[in-house]
Amino acid sequence: MYTKILDLKGVKQLSKSEQSTIKGAHFGDCRPGGGHTGKSCNTSDQCTPFEPGFPIFCKHGCCYGLY
Repeated sequence: MYTKILDLKGVKQLSKSEQSTIKGAHFGDCRPGGGHTGKSCNTSDQCTPFEPGFPIFCKHGCCYGLY
């Protein structure tokens, strides 16, 4: 999964030590699949990082930000 995230525009590659600190992903109170609240999206360009320097991506209409 991590290699796919690196392919997205505007995502910097994290070092191995930074990768080891990733605990999960925030999805900004957006419910995947419908009834969106919070950060909904169509492309990852519409998402903003929850934590500076950590990858973000758009999946199931929601912005996910790793932390």
